[in-house]
Amino acid sequence: MNTAALIFGLTFGISGLIMYFFPAKKPNAIYGYRTERSMSNIHNWKIAQRYSAQWFLLIAFGSFVIGLMNIAEDIQSQISIGWTILGVVLTIFFTEKKLKEISKH
Repeated sequence: MNTAALIFGLTFGISGLIMYFFPAKKPNAIYGYRTERSMSNIHNWKIAQRYSAQWFLLIAFGSFVIGLMNIAEDIQSQISIGWTILGVVLTIFFTEKKLKEISKH
């Protein structure tokens, strides 16, 4: 398995599991999905933690799949880095979108 894919997969996998099963109970400055919108109230906070954790687990899964690909290691590293960046951008985009949607109700 590619080193970059393994590191990204483990980092996002462990972070996602912690955020999903042991989310921070209230907004804080240490851990969790922390944006202005997620920290605006406890309801948003709880939803953001669960939702972003699921995205982190998806990033981790994708990283492990990339790590199993039978291609040149330098190309595999580039794909892994690109996947991780895309995953983080999508996590923020869709979590913020979800928080906007629930704010309308």
